[in-house]
Amino acid sequence: MRFYFTWLILIFACSISAQEKLEDLSFYIEQHSDKLAAGRNSSSGDLLDYKAPWIDRMEFRTETRDWELVQQEYQFRLRPNTPKVRKYQKQVYQDLLTELEATKAAVKTYGLKKVYENWLEKIFEDRRADLLVNSRSYYDDLVKVLSSTNQKGEIDALEIIEVKIEREELELKIKNLQKDLANPDIQNSLLSIEDIKGKILIDSDNPGLYPSIASDLFDLQKIENKYALEKAEKNKAFEFAQVTYRGPHDEIWQERISMSLAFRIPRGERTNFDMLELQIDKMMEQEQIAERKLDYQNSLGSATEDLQEAIDAYDEKKEMIAQLAKYGDILEKYNPSTKGEIIKLISLKMDAMDGQLDLLRLEENIYERYIDYLDARSIFSTQPTISHLTK
Repeated sequence: MRFYFTWLILIFACSISAQEKLEDLSFYIEQHSDKLAAGRNSSSGDLLDYKAPWIDRMEFRTETRDWELVQQEYQFRLRPNTPKVRKYQKQVYQDLLTELEATKAAVKTYGLKKVYENWLEKIFEDRRADLLVNSRSYYDDLVKVLSSTNQKGEIDALEIIEVKIEREELELKIKNLQKDLANPDIQNSLLSIEDIKGKILIDSDNPGLYPSIASDLFDLQKIENKYALEKAEKNKAFEFAQVTYRGPHDEIWQERISMSLAFRIPRGERTNFDMLELQIDKMMEQEQIAERKLDYQNSLGSATEDLQEAIDAYDEKKEMIAQLAKYGDILEKYNPSTKGEIIKLISLKMDAMDGQLDLLRLEENIYERYIDYLDARSIFSTQPTISHLTK
C-alpha cells in the first residue's frame, strides 16, 4: 500500500453536488433535440411560395430626339419564359427548400453522440461506486487487525494511518461517483454485451446501403437540375417582343407604332461557360462521393475492429476471473491463525475487488467503442430519435 499526502488537498478541492436522479436515455435524447430546436421553429412554409413567371422581364425605355419632348420615343419590351425554363426554375427552388429542411434536421442531431457518452459515463460511475462501497469493509478490517498488538506488544501506527488515508480517499471517490443515482430499471435497460455481439453479427451479414447515398444522389440531382435550367435558358429561341411608339405628338396621324421581335441564334453548349462549369461540378461531386464512400468503409472497418478488440479483452479478463474464482472459494473457507495471515487474506480480497473494477472498465470500454461504431454507421443522423444503447 502507498502512502499519500495529497488526500488533504483532495478533501478541500472536491465539491460534492447534491445527488440527482438519472433518467432513461430516451429522456436525454428528446431533451437534446428540444434544446437544439429552440429558436429554430421556422419552416420552409414561412417563405414566399415561388411562382415561376411566364414573363421573365418587362422593360420600359424612352429616348429623346433633339431634346424635344414632342419627338420623344417610347419602347416597351417583354422577355417571355418558356415552359421548360419555368419547370426547372420550380425544380431548383424546390431543391433549395429540400436542402433547407435537411439542414434543419441535421442540426437536431448535432452533439447527439455526446449525449450517449455522458449518459453511459453516469451509468458506470454508479456501478463503480457500488463496487467501491463493498471495499469499505476491507479497509475497516485492516484497521482493526493493525490496531491489535503484535508479539512484541507494538501497534503498526504508520500502517494504520496509511490505511485510514486510503479509506478517506475511497470515500471521496464514492461521493464523486454518486452524484447521479440510476435506479435498477435504468441500469437494467442498458444493452447487454451479448446484445451488442448479436448486432455486430447482424450488421456484418446485412451491411445495408451507404448511409449518405440519398444525400449524395440529391446533391447530384441539384446540379443536374441547375444544368437543365441553364440549358433551357440557352435554348430559348424567342428572345423578346418590343413595341415602339414614336413622335411627333402634335401630328397624330404621323405618330408611328412599330413592333419588333428578337430571336436567338443557337450556339454549341461548349460556348456556354456556366453550363461547362456545372458539368465540371457534377464530375467533382461524383469524385467526392466515391471518396466519401471509401472513407465510410474505412471508418466503419476501424470502428468494428476496435469494438471487437474491446469485446475480446473483456472476455479474456472475465475468463481469467472465472478461473481464479475457485481460489476465492478456498480463501473463504480458510481460517487464518496469525495477524500476518489475516492481513494477507484481506489484501487478496482487495486484489479480487480490483480485478472486478478492471473488468468494469473493460466493460465500459465496450460500450464506448459501440457508440463509436454507431457513429461510424451514421446511426445518430439517420435514426436520431431512437435509443440505440438500451433494450
